[in-house]
Amino acid sequence: MKQPAYFDSQASAAATLRIDIYKIRDAKAAGCAAFRSGRVYRDDLLAWFEEKRRLRAPKSNRDERIDRAMPVVKTIVALTDCVNLGMITDDQYFEIGTEILRSITDEIKDWSEGKPLIDEWAENLLRYLFGKFKDLEAAHKTHPKLIGWICRVAGVAGVEYGGKKYLAD
Repeated sequence: MKQPAYFDSQASAAATLRIDIYKIRDAKAAGCAAFRSGRVYRDDLLAWFEEKRRLRAPKSNRDERIDRAMPVVKTIVALTDCVNLGMITDDQYFEIGTEILRSITDEIKDWSEGKPLIDEWAENLLRYLFGKFKDLEAAHKTHPKLIGWICRVAGVAGVEYGGKKYLAD
């Protein structure tokens, strides 16, 4: 049986395509282009659901570190935008960014594609800390987590960070 190019209602689309109406409503709320002039366009809706399915599918041929690092990278970019727009302070930027980066530091610090992220963050963090404090001891009193992370990636022995005491690598 040939299906229509569009449906006059979400309920009609749901019944004909055998898709839960709540999924169709979620698609509309998410900005799916299938919803125009009170109609639901079949091909656009099905293409949208297929794209969402494809994006959720496991990417077995990719390095898992990419899947873990990408949200961190996107978050760092968003934080950078926020600090540049004056929405957050420099302190907040480095505290939040370092905490997020800490979650994947051990996974990516020796990975050729992840090391530049760690190195650039560490360089910017040190530049910030040395511009604000006379030495690392003074910086540590205000930002112990930031100093702990810097020491961790530098391989400084005996540093406690994230509830764990690290030895030199």
